Order: sequence, then C-alpha cells, then structure tokens
Amino acid sequence: MKRRVSRETWEAEMLCRRPSARGCVFPTFDVETHVRDQATGGLGESAGAAAPASTGPALHLAIDFGFANPFVCLWVRDDGRVVHVIDEYVQPQRTVIEHLQQIQSRRHGDIAWVACDPAGSARSEQTAMSNIALLRGAGYRVRHRPSRIVDGLEMIRAALCPATGAPALLVHPRCQRLIGAMRGYRYPETGGELPLKDGEHDHLIDALRYFFVNRRTGVIQVSVY
Repeated sequence: MKRRVSRETWEAEMLCRRPSARGCVFPTFDVETHVRDQATGGLGESAGAAAPASTGPALHLAIDFGFANPFVCLWVRDDGRVVHVIDEYVQPQRTVIEHLQQIQSRRHGDIAWVACDPAGSARSEQTAMSNIALLRGAGYRVRHRPSRIVDGLEMIRAALCPATGAPALLVHPRCQRLIGAMRGYRYPETGGELPLKDGEHDHLIDALRYFFVNRRTGVIQVSVY
C-alpha cells in the first residue's frame, strides 16, 4: 500500500500525522513558515504582551457574526506589508453584546477599525438594531465592504505566498483554531470554485477574508477556469 501512494498521502491518511493537502484551499500554508509569535523584523506581539497602537503596527478586528454558528473575532496587526493575526475569539450561543464584553477584556491595544460581514447591517428582529450598529455604538469604526468569496481567498493566498519576497501573513501560535482552519479548509470532492461550508473552518476563514477585503481600496478581479 505504501508503494502505491505518495509520502504526503501515506502520512496524512495512514499515519494521521498531518491533514492531506488534496483539495486544500490554502496548500501553501505551512506551520513552520507562517506560525510565529512575532512578525518579521520584530514587529507584532510576543505572547502575553500588550503594545499600544501608537508604538507599532495598526491593530484591527476581523469579525464573522454568528449565534448557532460560532461568532469569530480575530485581532490583526498590520504594518502595511506583514499581516500578523495575534489572537482569536470563537464562541457560539451568545449575544453580540456579550461578545463585545469579551473582546474589550483583551487589551491588545487601540483598534483602528473593524472588518465584518456586510450582512451584519441587517436589523435584528429582537433588538431592532443591526450588529454593525452595535459595534459602532461601542465606539468602533466599522468597514463592511461586499465582495466575492473567491476574491478574498485569493488575497489570503497572495499574502501566504507572494510572487516575490517573504510571506506577508503570519499567525500567532495561540490562534490554534485559525491554524486548524487554514490547514483544514477544503473544496468539495465534486469540484467547484467555492470551499465547503463545514461549520468548523469556514467561519474563521470568513473573518480573515473580511479583513483582507476591507484592507485595500482597489477592486481585485479573479478569473476561475
């Protein structure tokens, strides 16, 4: 059996040492390369430290709303070239107000702006307020630009493995859920341009995608063949 398959397939499927890269949305993501407690050049945050926004890269939040599905928040430092995800919060079955209390208790620094799902502008039947309105009411500047899923995924792939230079997307070791999502997010075996909505990995990737989409002002077109 070992002679009939590749080493990658053998280690993934028979020895369970790592997930298979077959059908993976981010095949270039590598733990040794992309998981670091500090960004390139000493930027970013070491474990347990809290740096003011005025002394380092801008700090942002990337949010995917959810209730039955998990609410996801990522803390993202951006120096203009390197994006470093330094913390994560993943929790279902709570209100946005409860989530905000948890987010505000993590003192990583001042937040420049928050990127989130444009669907968060819809008003809740229970509160008559939208999730975006709640964020703004808490004092956050909010960006919620609409985009195609494939465009956001291409931005993430470009940051993981730029055509030239070092990787421009890093993840702190404490972000175990995001690391798992980067390795496990997959396309369906039947094919197609959109990844599986598996309820486990897609919400974390959605939050990261919203950050990249709202980070730039230009429009990126991606052709899928």
